[in-house]
Amino acid sequence: MLMSSLVVSSDDRRQTSVSVYFMHSAASIFLHVTYHFFHWKKGTPFAEDQGIYNTLTWWEQMDNGKQLTRNRKFLTVVPVV
Repeated sequence: MLMSSLVVSSDDRRQTSVSVYFMHSAASIFLHVTYHFFHWKKGTPFAEDQGIYNTLTWWEQMDNGKQLTRNRKFLTVVPVV
């Protein structure tokens, strides 16, 4: 509604701008949640690890801390594309 009251244009253009806004919002929320879980949240969601990963983020736990593995490369490239 805010977009339709601010923008004076055709209905098609107005609908496109609203759609782009909502797509951008959804992508932004997804990226923020993903960043939080991979780079800020420490520990593991599974209880059977007996606390050995409590000081590591999920990104640090991946592939036992090895750098430049296929999984890390994939998870670095896919969000950028």
